[in-house]
Amino acid sequence: SDLNDNLKSHLKLQIRYSKSDLEELKYGNKHNAKIKKILLSLSVFPEHNKYEKGEQNKKNDYRFDFYSYSNEGWSLEHIFPQNPGTSTLNIDEDREWLIAKCREKGLDEIVVKLENREDVTGEELSFIFEEFPDVDIIGNMALLSSGVNSALSNGMYNTKRKALLKKLSTGSFVPKHTIDVFSKMLPEREDDEGKLQKFNSDLVIWTEQDAQAHFTWMAKRLENLTHDFLK
Repeated sequence: SDLNDNLKSHLKLQIRYSKSDLEELKYGNKHNAKIKKILLSLSVFPEHNKYEKGEQNKKNDYRFDFYSYSNEGWSLEHIFPQNPGTSTLNIDEDREWLIAKCREKGLDEIVVKLENREDVTGEELSFIFEEFPDVDIIGNMALLSSGVNSALSNGMYNTKRKALLKKLSTGSFVPKHTIDVFSKMLPEREDDEGKLQKFNSDLVIWTEQDAQAHFTWMAKRLENLTHDFLK
């Protein structure tokens, strides 16, 4: 029908990004609207959606909560966090990992603070953020409602992941894509050179390797969706 064709054409225009297009997108006022549209499309049309080619008869109970999206002020979230500087980090589920990292660096004073469950700031743990120098790349981004997002504020990755699962268990709507990426459950894809981009198997940390695997999946997924909407 004309309505269906017009809808497909509109969706195609919203998500038709090449790999090089995606590489240029960085978190910040200039690109946030585009990143949000891309993540929204990945959330509304998760992989194995019944409307995809060859999947028409596949059972699919997933429903995107458009009411939540319309009413809860959704925003972008860094998977590996931005450095909050002098602000306190939320490290509830990351304390033991951070203690081990600080011991490796000989930061005994910080180890004592962590062991005594005292607050630590982004400045005190700046070396952690140096291991992930560009947190604004699109492979490090996810989409969340403002309520869930605020609960993850200033959290390290594993603390965010656990808080996200807790929100899900109490009935908050979290998109399948966001859950899958925080849990590293997205299918691994080959890059343009045929190299499989794998997620790190450790659920305590989120690394540049994970962000690259996420980016490769996003590029392939958008390519498949665009092809699907061209039918």
